[in-house]
Amino acid sequence: DWDDYEVFTEVAHEFDMQAYLYLSLFAEGWPLRPRKERDVSFHNEMHGQHFAWQSDFSRAHPEYTVVDRTGKVRQWGVLSLAYPEIRKYLRDRFIENLRGYEFDGLFLCMRTEARPAEFADQFGFNEAVRADYLSRYGLDILTQDFDVQLWRDLLGEYLTAFLEEIQVPLSEMGVKLSIGCARGDVWGPPLGNATLEWRKWIANDLVDDLIINQN
Repeated sequence: DWDDYEVFTEVAHEFDMQAYLYLSLFAEGWPLRPRKERDVSFHNEMHGQHFAWQSDFSRAHPEYTVVDRTGKVRQWGVLSLAYPEIRKYLRDRFIENLRGYEFDGLFLCMRTEARPAEFADQFGFNEAVRADYLSRYGLDILTQDFDVQLWRDLLGEYLTAFLEEIQVPLSEMGVKLSIGCARGDVWGPPLGNATLEWRKWIANDLVDDLIINQN
């Protein structure tokens, strides 16, 4: 009959500590793998062999999960921030988790337990990305040769857009924004080579805390 969010924040404040709500950006889960794969590849009986967890949203909308260039392979658990509706879905869910509690900040984790990409540029070819690249550079990333770095930069812009959008309600609530990310200029494994625009986040005051080497 107790609320851990309420108790946690109260105890933290009693010790003059700040209380941050820890949430993951890329943690939507995945469907259970085929039996022939589970028979030979699993962590333990309750992790990968007989049990899998996946959010209702990602099960209902698989088209939003990041996809490879063939359109056939998805990195389950990782939603594409290229879609405004995904940024809104995550923003609304995160803000709802904060409401009614005395959290000082929101910590966004970029780690994921999703199956890693087989190579760094495997995922990021969703229709929304294709349309944006085509509009900006006149090339179709699914059928034509294209500048890979420009594509990586574009993928990175979507994360910055999410931070910009969630800053508005957080500021209204007086809640700080913290993010943990890989060390360097790319998102890094298991996600890929999308550009990490941390310099822009700092220059534009999008984050209050930047936790590096959190991967």
